Amino acid sequence: MCVPVSPPTGARHLLRVLIVDDSEYCRLTLRAMLEAWGIECIAASDGEEGFDKALKYEPDLVITDLQMPICDGFGLIKKLTAIDDRRAPPVIVLSSNLSHFEGDKIELLKRARFSLLKPVDMACLLDCIQQAVPDLPAPGEIRPRA
Repeated sequence: MCVPVSPPTGARHLLRVLIVDDSEYCRLTLRAMLEAWGIECIAASDGEEGFDKALKYEPDLVITDLQMPICDGFGLIKKLTAIDDRRAPPVIVLSSNLSHFEGDKIELLKRARFSLLKPVDMACLLDCIQQAVPDLPAPGEIRPRA
């Protein structure tokens, strides 16, 4: 069932999110959905670019795919979690498959705040974002228009 997700009335930038995915379609789609909710988005096409942008823009949250060229999502998680804990943003993983990883990759995946399967359910993602970023207004304070 598809449920329309509308932006809250008077939407403004609530937080800054870095989206890291090698699929331009996924980056653009996720960006459009989050910006409709007043979330500022920065995009990167691989983990290396994502890490550079994380250092430059200091996002409140990182949403990343796992399988990407140059530096995959696991490499990005490893680099981000090596940053001083006060500066490291929480990570949400979005991936089309989460079941075939072993060993070190499972341990890195555990460092992410949440892991969700694609295609992502927007309501579920927004719930994860609200849990991952404590400064975000409570769910009752952000409501879609009827």
